[in-house]
Amino acid sequence: NRIPNITTFAKKNDIVIFVSGKKSSNGKVLYEHSKKINPNTYFVTEADEVTTLQLDLTKKIGICGATSTPRWLMEAIAEKLNELSLTAETGE
Repeated sequence: NRIPNITTFAKKNDIVIFVSGKKSSNGKVLYEHSKKINPNTYFVTEADEVTTLQLDLTKKIGICGATSTPRWLMEAIAEKLNELSLTAETGE
C-alpha cells in the first residue's frame, strides 16, 4: 500500500534517490515503480554512492526508501547531497 505514496513522491520531485538494501524485495518493487513514474530515480545503498551520480543539484531532489531502510541512512544521504551542493557552489 506504499505505491500511492511513492507515486505522489516521484511526481513532485525532479530527481528521486531511492535508498534500500540490494536484496530487499520491497525495495526493488518500490524503486521500479518510482522509476516508471520518474525516470530520474536512482537506487543507492549507501551515502557515498551519490557522489558517483551525475545529478543536477539545482533540481528538487527527494530521498525515500524501502520499509526497512533506516532513517539515519536517508539522513546521511541528505547530508552528502548538501555537501556536494555546497562544494559545487564554492567550486572547491
